[in-house]
Amino acid sequence: MWEEKVAPLSGLAFVVLFGIGVVIMGYYDFMPEPDQIVGFYSESPARLMTGAYVGMLASVFLLWFAGSLRGSIRSRAEGTERFAAIAFGGMVFAAVMVVLGLVAISYPAERVLLHGSIDPGAATALFDLSSGLLGSALAIGLAAAVGGYGLAQLRDDKTPAWLAWVNLVLALGLVSPVNWAVIALGILWLPVVSVSMYRRARVDSPAAPETALAGR
Repeated sequence: MWEEKVAPLSGLAFVVLFGIGVVIMGYYDFMPEPDQIVGFYSESPARLMTGAYVGMLASVFLLWFAGSLRGSIRSRAEGTERFAAIAFGGMVFAAVMVVLGLVAISYPAERVLLHGSIDPGAATALFDLSSGLLGSALAIGLAAAVGGYGLAQLRDDKTPAWLAWVNLVLALGLVSPVNWAVIALGILWLPVVSVSMYRRARVDSPAAPETALAGR
C-alpha cells in the first residue's frame, strides 16, 4: 500500500512545513521587550496567522510520524513494545505543544487584526508562553521519542550500539536545564530518522511478485 511506503517520510514533511510556517511569521528574537512584541503583532497580523496556521498544519504530519515511529520500533526486535509506546506518546505530546505554542501566537494576532491593538502585558505573556511551549515543553516530548527509539536500538542487532547511545545522549540533552540549546538537534533528528525509516522499510519490504518470479 502506498501509504505504508511514504508514511516514514512524514517526519521530514513536518520539519519542512513547520520551517515554512516559521519563515512566514518571520520573528526569531528571544525575550524581546513588550513594545517590540506589540510591534511584532501590529506590523502584519495576517502574516502571523498564516504562518501559525501552516505550522499547526505541520503537526498533522508529526502525529502521522508518531504512528510510523511506533511501528518501526515494534518491528526491530522482541520486547520493544514499551519503548514504542514511550516514543509514540512523546511524539503526540510534541505535536500538542506545537499546536498550543502556535495558538498562543495566532490568537493575539487575530485580536490585533479585528480590534487594531493589544495590551502589551497580555501580548508579552502570550508570546513568552509560546516560546516556552515551542522550546522547553516541545523538547520534553522529543526527548521521550528519541529516548524510546534509542533504547529500542540497543535491542536491535542490525543497529550499531554507538548509534543507539548517540540517541540516548541527545534524549538526555533534551531533558536537561539547557534543552533550549539542544532542541534544534532534536528537530533535525526528525528528518534524519524519517529518511532512515523510509530506507529501512524499502529494504525490509517483500519483493514484488514480478521480481520474485524473475529471480526463479
